[in-house]
Amino acid sequence: MAAWMMAVCVHVALHVLVISCQHSVHMDRQPLDGRLFRDALHLQSRSSLDCARTCAANDDCVTFTFVPESKTCRGYFQRKTLADSSDPVAGARTYNLRMPYWLNKPCADTASCVAVIPPALQKGLWDKLPVCFKGRCLCQVPTFYSVSQRLCKLGCPVSDLQTTYSQYPQSLVNLPGSAMTCVDLATCTLHCSSSTQCHFFAGSASTSTFYRGVYPAGITDASTQDRADWNMYHKHCA
Repeated sequence: MAAWMMAVCVHVALHVLVISCQHSVHMDRQPLDGRLFRDALHLQSRSSLDCARTCAANDDCVTFTFVPESKTCRGYFQRKTLADSSDPVAGARTYNLRMPYWLNKPCADTASCVAVIPPALQKGLWDKLPVCFKGRCLCQVPTFYSVSQRLCKLGCPVSDLQTTYSQYPQSLVNLPGSAMTCVDLATCTLHCSSSTQCHFFAGSASTSTFYRGVYPAGITDASTQDRADWNMYHKHCA
């Protein structure tokens, strides 16, 4: 049975339907009420929870509507807004699925990071999905974690750089020539957070060596290097 179809530890919490103790369906906070949209996939369900599960497990479903009175469940290929063609139906509630929060979740492999994301939300995003890095779901260097999209993105506009970071343990960026030295980890953190010319910083407490770096314009590839006594911290993007 697919992970999305498990029904253990089930409860409903605001905009998150928790399907099991490990898996959940994340939705937009505000549903679209009182409308039944056209061009739908007709799905079988007994409840809004069942409808959400069925949509999340479907390779083509990114939005669903459930009508309690008729127990009608409809899934849609595209996200819906009030501007889309629809028919007024009392009691109908429509939810757009949204990317679940996966950053820093424990993992055994990359497949286990991707498995928490509904299939339809994975389409066309193979280069923006998480990887399993030393037991945690993270973005592949040199991509940035987008806090709004919950995806990995290549490049980040200066205005979108955040002061939060992903930690890459026992690693540093293999990018010669980009380093600027720092006195210590606290100084590196301060300088990087206040600078638009800093994308990451790293340090080794055992050797008291610290540096910060910025990716060259147009970079599409970089790598991490295993270093047991180093930790690397990578900025997030909006």
